[in-house]
Amino acid sequence: MVIVLLGIVSVVAVMKGTSPGLITLPSQAQNVANDIRHTQTLAYTRGQRMYLAMHAGTNGSYNVCVAGASCSSITAIFNGNVTRNVVLAGSDLYFNSLGQPSDSSGVALASDTSYTLCYPSCGSGNALETITVARLTGYVAVTP
Repeated sequence: MVIVLLGIVSVVAVMKGTSPGLITLPSQAQNVANDIRHTQTLAYTRGQRMYLAMHAGTNGSYNVCVAGASCSSITAIFNGNVTRNVVLAGSDLYFNSLGQPSDSSGVALASDTSYTLCYPSCGSGNALETITVARLTGYVAVTP
């Protein structure tokens, strides 16, 4: 009985000592990567240029819209965000009608694009996940 109680107390102590942001960081990075892939899929299935409008920062967010249209959380096709004090860093990303990453004018990118999710901040020694979008193919990869 004592061993069972010690086991329960140790599990509770470990859970209290671990931050929720640190626990959810990898899954939040996968969610953002999936939303980037979904934006790319929308671009080539609709045959329209699409873009992901990033709002970087702690508990950052993003909207997915048709390129050239106003983009807000109300007019967006869908919205996403990170939570639990995770910091989102990155800039807007466009996809042409073939699903290839491009700049705002539709020209193919010269280099890969990356996004960073970190906790508790984006400094040395903090937890970090990086999402990279390949410039030619649009392949999305997540690395810790």
